[in-house]
Amino acid sequence: MAFEAVFYALTPSDLERLIADPAIAAALFAEDEPPVTPSDTLDIGNHWHGVHYLLCGQPKVGREGLSRAVLGGLPIGDDPAGFTGFGPARYFPADMVAELSQGMGDPQVEVKARGRFSPDAMNRQRIHPSWRLADGPGLIDSLRKLRAFYEAAATRGDAIVTCVLPV
Repeated sequence: MAFEAVFYALTPSDLERLIADPAIAAALFAEDEPPVTPSDTLDIGNHWHGVHYLLCGQPKVGREGLSRAVLGGLPIGDDPAGFTGFGPARYFPADMVAELSQGMGDPQVEVKARGRFSPDAMNRQRIHPSWRLADGPGLIDSLRKLRAFYEAAATRGDAIVTCVLPV
């Protein structure tokens, strides 16, 4: 099964509404007519796990640093499977968005990410999906888009809500 990651930038007040009613998150990610309007949206498709790995060099989320930018955040609701079956939607309050944006803004982030790109190593660690050398440019482009998305959200003072969805 394939999965994609979608990110939404929301005002802090819309985030409060979403946290108070997790059904809003389900509507947002179902692309129905959600009761909140995102400031911006980013879909990095099936690059989510690869981008995560390039940012931190680990297959799983950690408690600190850039490992939180893709797979981190705080869960919305108390259902560990979430409305997608792949875990709950997660959110990053505006202060966390600013912190992560600052960390991703370091010019060495891309240098380190390029150094981590190794299809063999990523495949051995089961970084979703499977990787080939030709995937490198697209993966780096997704990393750049994520960095720009966080920067724009931080500049506006927005929060971010994200979910990994089956496609």
